[in-house]
Amino acid sequence: MQKGAKLCATIAAPDIKTLMGESRRALAEGADLVELRLDYLQRGSEEEIVKEISPISNSCILTVRSRAEGGKFRGGEKERLRRLLAVSKAGPHYIDIELTTAERDHKLAHELERNSDVLIVSWHGLEGTPTRRELAILRDRAMKVGDIAKVVPTARRLEDNGRIISLYNGRTRGRLIAFCTGEKGIISRVVSMMAGSPISYVTVAPNPVAAGQLPFKLVKELLGPIVR
Repeated sequence: MQKGAKLCATIAAPDIKTLMGESRRALAEGADLVELRLDYLQRGSEEEIVKEISPISNSCILTVRSRAEGGKFRGGEKERLRRLLAVSKAGPHYIDIELTTAERDHKLAHELERNSDVLIVSWHGLEGTPTRRELAILRDRAMKVGDIAKVVPTARRLEDNGRIISLYNGRTRGRLIAFCTGEKGIISRVVSMMAGSPISYVTVAPNPVAAGQLPFKLVKELLGPIVR
Protein backbone atom coordinates (compact mmCIF):
# COMPACT_ATOMS: atom_id res chain seq x y z
CA MET A 1 0.00 0.00 0.00
CA GLN A 2 1.34 3.39 -0.96
CA LYS A 3 1.97 5.75 1.92
CA GLY A 4 2.34 9.48 1.65
CA ALA A 5 -0.40 10.30 -0.84
CA LYS A 6 -1.06 14.04 -0.64
CA LEU A 7 -4.55 15.46 -0.33
CA CYS A 8 -5.12 18.36 -2.69
CA ALA A 9 -8.12 20.67 -2.32
CA THR A 10 -9.38 21.98 -5.66
CA ILE A 11 -10.21 25.68 -5.37
CA ALA A 12 -12.18 27.76 -7.88
CA ALA A 13 -13.43 31.33 -7.51
CA PRO A 14 -14.28 34.31 -9.74
CA ASP A 15 -11.68 36.65 -8.20
CA ILE A 16 -8.16 36.22 -6.85
CA LYS A 17 -8.91 37.48 -3.32
CA THR A 18 -11.64 34.87 -2.82
CA LEU A 19 -9.48 32.19 -4.41
CA MET A 20 -6.61 32.88 -2.05
CA GLY A 21 -8.84 33.17 1.00
CA GLU A 22 -10.33 29.73 0.33
CA SER A 23 -6.88 28.32 -0.42
CA ARG A 24 -5.43 29.53 2.87
CA ARG A 25 -8.41 28.12 4.73
CA ALA A 26 -7.93 24.71 3.08
CA LEU A 27 -4.24 24.66 3.96
CA ALA A 28 -5.00 25.76 7.53
CA GLU A 29 -7.47 22.89 7.87
CA GLY A 30 -4.75 20.42 6.92
CA ALA A 31 -4.80 20.00 3.13
CA ASP A 32 -1.32 19.23 1.79
CA LEU A 33 -1.87 21.10 -1.47
CA VAL A 34 -4.34 23.35 -3.23
CA GLU A 35 -5.10 23.13 -6.93
CA LEU A 36 -5.81 26.68 -8.10
CA ARG A 37 -8.22 26.54 -11.03
CA LEU A 38 -7.27 29.86 -12.56
CA ASP A 39 -9.56 29.26 -15.55
CA TYR A 40 -12.46 30.19 -13.25
CA LEU A 41 -11.09 33.69 -12.58
CA GLN A 42 -13.14 36.49 -14.09
CA ARG A 43 -11.15 39.37 -12.63
CA GLY A 44 -7.56 40.16 -11.70
CA SER A 45 -4.41 41.06 -13.62
CA GLU A 46 -1.62 38.54 -14.09
CA GLU A 47 0.68 40.66 -11.92
CA GLU A 48 -1.87 40.59 -9.10
CA ILE A 49 -2.34 36.83 -9.47
CA VAL A 50 1.42 36.19 -9.26
CA LYS A 51 1.74 38.48 -6.22
CA GLU A 52 -1.10 36.73 -4.37
CA ILE A 53 0.00 33.19 -5.20
CA SER A 54 3.71 33.55 -4.46
CA PRO A 55 3.49 33.27 -0.63
CA ILE A 56 1.90 29.80 -0.86
CA SER A 57 3.59 28.69 -4.10
CA ASN A 58 5.18 25.62 -2.45
CA SER A 59 1.71 24.24 -1.75
CA CYS A 60 0.14 24.97 -5.13
CA ILE A 61 -0.84 23.19 -8.30
CA LEU A 62 -1.55 25.85 -10.93
CA THR A 63 -3.69 25.19 -13.96
CA VAL A 64 -5.67 27.14 -16.52
CA ARG A 65 -7.76 24.24 -17.81
CA SER A 66 -8.80 24.23 -21.47
CA ARG A 67 -12.49 24.27 -22.31
CA ALA A 68 -12.00 21.08 -24.35
CA GLU A 69 -11.15 19.28 -21.10
CA GLY A 70 -13.75 20.86 -18.87
CA GLY A 71 -12.16 24.25 -18.15
CA LYS A 72 -13.96 27.58 -17.83
CA PHE A 73 -11.45 30.00 -19.37
CA ARG A 74 -13.37 32.61 -21.35
CA GLY A 75 -10.64 33.75 -23.74
CA GLY A 76 -9.06 32.12 -26.76
CA GLU A 77 -6.42 29.41 -26.73
CA LYS A 78 -3.47 31.76 -27.26
CA GLU A 79 -4.66 33.94 -24.40
CA ARG A 80 -5.10 30.89 -22.15
CA LEU A 81 -1.55 29.69 -22.76
CA ARG A 82 -0.17 33.20 -22.30
CA ARG A 83 -2.00 33.41 -18.97
CA LEU A 84 -0.62 30.05 -17.84
CA LEU A 85 2.94 31.04 -18.70
CA ALA A 86 2.56 34.43 -17.01
CA VAL A 87 1.21 33.04 -13.73
CA SER A 88 3.90 30.34 -13.68
CA LYS A 89 6.28 33.12 -12.64
CA ALA A 90 4.83 32.66 -9.15
CA GLY A 91 7.07 29.59 -8.96
CA PRO A 92 4.47 26.95 -7.99
CA HIS A 93 5.56 23.53 -6.83
CA TYR A 94 3.33 21.96 -9.51
CA ILE A 95 1.97 23.14 -12.86
CA ASP A 96 -0.70 21.12 -14.69
CA ILE A 97 -0.78 21.28 -18.49
CA GLU A 98 -2.90 19.22 -20.87
CA LEU A 99 -1.22 16.39 -22.79
CA THR A 100 -2.37 17.75 -26.14
CA THR A 101 -0.94 21.17 -25.29
CA ALA A 102 2.39 19.76 -24.07
CA GLU A 103 2.81 17.66 -27.19
CA ARG A 104 1.84 20.51 -29.49
CA ASP A 105 3.92 23.24 -27.83
CA HIS A 106 7.22 21.79 -26.59
CA LYS A 107 8.68 25.24 -25.96
CA LEU A 108 5.82 26.18 -23.61
CA ALA A 109 6.09 22.86 -21.78
CA HIS A 110 9.82 23.38 -21.20
CA GLU A 111 9.27 26.94 -19.94
CA LEU A 112 6.58 25.77 -17.53
CA GLU A 113 8.87 22.99 -16.34
CA ARG A 114 11.59 25.54 -15.60
CA ASN A 115 9.17 27.70 -13.62
CA SER A 116 7.95 24.85 -11.41
CA ASP A 117 9.33 21.89 -9.51
CA VAL A 118 6.98 19.29 -10.98
CA LEU A 119 5.16 19.30 -14.34
CA ILE A 120 1.88 17.37 -14.34
CA VAL A 121 0.80 16.42 -17.86
CA SER A 122 -2.89 15.58 -17.85
CA TRP A 123 -5.66 14.17 -19.99
CA HIS A 124 -9.35 14.50 -19.11
CA GLY A 125 -12.00 12.54 -20.99
CA LEU A 126 -15.45 14.05 -20.74
CA GLU A 127 -17.34 11.46 -22.79
CA GLY A 128 -16.52 8.25 -20.96
CA THR A 129 -13.71 5.79 -20.26
CA PRO A 130 -11.61 4.49 -23.18
CA THR A 131 -10.37 0.91 -23.47
CA ARG A 132 -7.51 -0.33 -21.30
CA ARG A 133 -5.17 -0.14 -24.28
CA GLU A 134 -6.17 3.44 -25.11
CA LEU A 135 -5.76 4.48 -21.48
CA ALA A 136 -2.32 2.86 -21.31
CA ILE A 137 -1.24 4.76 -24.42
CA LEU A 138 -2.41 8.04 -22.88
CA ARG A 139 -0.56 7.21 -19.66
CA ASP A 140 2.68 6.46 -21.48
CA ARG A 141 2.47 9.58 -23.65
CA ALA A 142 1.94 11.77 -20.58
CA MET A 143 4.74 10.09 -18.61
CA LYS A 144 7.09 10.70 -21.53
CA VAL A 145 6.70 14.49 -21.45
CA GLY A 146 5.88 15.17 -17.79
CA ASP A 147 7.17 14.40 -14.33
CA ILE A 148 3.72 13.11 -13.35
CA ALA A 149 1.05 11.79 -15.70
CA LYS A 150 -2.61 12.42 -14.90
CA VAL A 151 -5.29 10.38 -16.70
CA VAL A 152 -8.90 11.16 -15.77
CA PRO A 153 -11.77 9.76 -17.84
CA THR A 154 -15.45 9.95 -16.87
CA ALA A 155 -17.02 6.85 -15.36
CA ARG A 156 -20.27 5.76 -17.00
CA ARG A 157 -20.31 2.32 -15.38
CA LEU A 158 -18.82 0.92 -12.19
CA GLU A 159 -16.61 -1.33 -14.32
CA ASP A 160 -14.76 1.77 -15.54
CA ASN A 161 -13.11 2.02 -12.11
CA GLY A 162 -11.28 -1.25 -12.63
CA ARG A 163 -10.12 -0.18 -16.06
CA ILE A 164 -8.51 3.03 -14.80
CA ILE A 165 -6.92 1.39 -11.74
CA SER A 166 -5.31 -1.20 -14.04
CA LEU A 167 -2.95 1.56 -15.23
CA TYR A 168 -0.98 1.40 -11.98
CA ASN A 169 2.10 -0.80 -11.74
CA GLY A 170 5.59 -0.69 -10.25
CA ARG A 171 6.84 1.57 -13.01
CA THR A 172 4.18 4.20 -12.38
CA ARG A 173 4.47 4.43 -8.58
CA GLY A 174 4.61 8.08 -7.60
CA ARG A 175 4.41 9.22 -11.23
CA LEU A 176 0.78 8.49 -12.10
CA ILE A 177 -2.50 10.06 -11.00
CA ALA A 178 -5.32 8.01 -12.51
CA PHE A 179 -8.97 7.91 -11.46
CA CYS A 180 -12.43 8.37 -12.91
CA THR A 181 -14.46 11.51 -12.42
CA GLY A 182 -18.22 11.38 -11.98
CA GLU A 183 -20.41 9.89 -9.26
CA LYS A 184 -19.73 6.35 -10.51
CA GLY A 185 -15.99 6.97 -10.30
CA ILE A 186 -15.79 7.74 -6.57
CA ILE A 187 -14.36 4.32 -5.74
CA SER A 188 -11.42 4.88 -8.08
CA ARG A 189 -10.51 8.10 -6.24
CA VAL A 190 -10.12 6.10 -3.04
CA VAL A 191 -8.39 3.07 -4.55
CA SER A 192 -5.97 5.24 -6.55
CA MET A 193 -4.26 6.38 -3.34
CA MET A 194 -3.67 2.79 -2.32
CA ALA A 195 -2.46 1.92 -5.83
CA GLY A 196 0.34 4.49 -5.83
CA SER A 197 -1.08 7.87 -6.81
CA PRO A 198 0.99 10.69 -5.27
CA ILE A 199 -1.99 13.08 -5.11
CA SER A 200 -5.73 12.77 -4.47
CA TYR A 201 -8.09 15.66 -5.25
CA VAL A 202 -10.71 16.57 -2.64
CA THR A 203 -13.09 19.43 -1.94
CA VAL A 204 -13.40 21.86 0.95
CA ALA A 205 -16.40 23.62 -0.60
CA PRO A 206 -20.05 22.51 -0.33
CA ASN A 207 -20.18 22.15 -4.12
CA PRO A 208 -17.15 20.29 -5.53
CA VAL A 209 -15.45 21.61 -8.66
CA ALA A 210 -15.42 18.11 -10.18
CA ALA A 211 -18.18 15.54 -9.91
CA GLY A 212 -17.34 12.81 -7.43
CA GLN A 213 -14.81 14.76 -5.37
CA LEU A 214 -15.04 13.72 -1.73
CA PRO A 215 -14.93 16.16 1.20
CA PHE A 216 -11.42 16.68 2.54
CA LYS A 217 -12.32 16.02 6.17
CA LEU A 218 -14.07 12.76 5.28
CA VAL A 219 -11.11 11.46 3.28
CA LYS A 220 -8.67 12.52 6.00
CA GLU A 221 -10.69 10.65 8.60
CA LEU A 222 -11.26 7.49 6.56
CA LEU A 223 -7.83 7.24 4.97
CA GLY A 224 -5.61 8.84 7.58
CA PRO A 225 -3.13 5.91 7.67
CA ILE A 226 -2.23 6.32 3.97
CA VAL A 227 -2.18 10.10 3.62
CA ARG A 228 0.14 12.65 5.12
